[in-house]
Amino acid sequence: MSIEDAVLLARVLERHDSRDVAQLFADYETLRREPIEKIYRDTVSMWRNAARKDGGWVGTIVLEWATWIVIGLMNMKGKNHFSSDVSKLELPA
Repeated sequence: MSIEDAVLLARVLERHDSRDVAQLFADYETLRREPIEKIYRDTVSMWRNAARKDGGWVGTIVLEWATWIVIGLMNMKGKNHFSSDVSKLELPA
């Protein structure tokens, strides 16, 4: 995710000749705020349920497998957090 942020920030900053610094960072925040908050909410809800108690070694193995299942289900439901291409995002006008 940090590489995505760096690529997007570089794209936004390329327009420095037509926008001031405050507007550039506002553009960046506009593009990133919603996706980041959505990923944060999804992650917190998954780990809140997983961290309630220690399930021992069996619970750890089940949790590891469940993580892959959840990622697969998220991809099937269109919540594909892992394949966004920030180099193709439309920048604000």
